[in-house]
Amino acid sequence: MRTETINILTFDELDEQGKECALDWYRDGQEIHWGDEWIESLKRFCDEFGIELCHWEYGTHGVTINTNIEYLDYGQDATINKYEGEDCPFTGYCGDETLLYHLRKLEQPADRIETLQLCLDEWVKDFNEDIDYQCGDEYAIDHINANEYEFTEDGLVYHG
Repeated sequence: MRTETINILTFDELDEQGKECALDWYRDGQEIHWGDEWIESLKRFCDEFGIELCHWEYGTHGVTINTNIEYLDYGQDATINKYEGEDCPFTGYCGDETLLYHLRKLEQPADRIETLQLCLDEWVKDFNEDIDYQCGDEYAIDHINANEYEFTEDGLVYHG
């Protein structure tokens, strides 16, 4: 019979090379937290304003969406007024407020399509910023420490 001794370390106990290996492991299987909530906010916003959400995708690379907004014709109702409703009215998630930001700050009626496009652009910007943060070292290290992952000396995750 052979016996081996393995040193098990927390992330903070790893040397720099071990930390890089641990971060690579984390990022390799990373999921974007709250991504489904971001998308649900977008879907509800589009439903509310008659926008067809043709395609969406997100991941560690960022988020992309395609809508039919440039083809919409609101006819006589070509302007839009300030949106004064409850906070996070679509899903209860903060993505609702990102979508409504430009509508909430309107001082006077504005071009409907232009304003709705600003709302969609703001949503993409904020979701991409959230993804960038989640893919950064600070977030990864916080997540690793909060979940008390353990590693071998070379930074491989330990499943003991």
